[in-house]
Amino acid sequence: MRIERFRKETLPTVSTPSPMTDLLRKVPLMMLHCVAWFGLVGLVLPHTAVAGEGSDSTKDKPSAIAVFGGLMTDNNWEDTLAPWDLDFRDSTFVGIAASHRIGRFDHRLGFEVEGQVVRHFGDQDHWEFNLPIIGRWEAFPWDEVVDTSLAFGIGPSYASEKPKVEVANDGDSRRLLVYWMMEIEVGPPDKRWSAIFRLHHRSGAFGLVADEGGSNAMVIGLRQRF
Repeated sequence: MRIERFRKETLPTVSTPSPMTDLLRKVPLMMLHCVAWFGLVGLVLPHTAVAGEGSDSTKDKPSAIAVFGGLMTDNNWEDTLAPWDLDFRDSTFVGIAASHRIGRFDHRLGFEVEGQVVRHFGDQDHWEFNLPIIGRWEAFPWDEVVDTSLAFGIGPSYASEKPKVEVANDGDSRRLLVYWMMEIEVGPPDKRWSAIFRLHHRSGAFGLVADEGGSNAMVIGLRQRF
């Protein structure tokens, strides 16, 4: 009863015609954030030599910068398999991620380390820092048409304050939790940029780090490899 009162008084749910309508309303704003960040990153990143460009695959570029935006949900991560049924909160975030490949197996499976800086807005207002190790499957039969990869990453996640959405959902949370993500990346085979779609997840790892706390968000973004 006490938790429900906190949820209603502190984090009111925005009434919308449907979850999908709410998602469609917020996606343009998220994309605007991503494009703005992506343009800024493009201005400050050093440009690589043009000579030989296009002679090797973009997947041979070991480093990348990505900018992204996300929408927090009230749902469990399994519910994201049916995104049209998700309940979105009035809580968004934008972030930037730098990654570097640390190994590769048989030119199909790559391993990366990624550092993220995330800023939350709306129902919660704090910074988040994530450091996942990522495995990425890079070989698909249609890559010459649409360059595609699937990735899963896991690592520590630290919030600058206890996230209010996680407290409202679970009754309590902690600043330090486990972060994991699932991602699909698609882009033109002859370009160094791509679009990314992610599930962004924080949790207590089945009680290993915390008994309560956790959140899920749907993420879209842009990545530049170099």
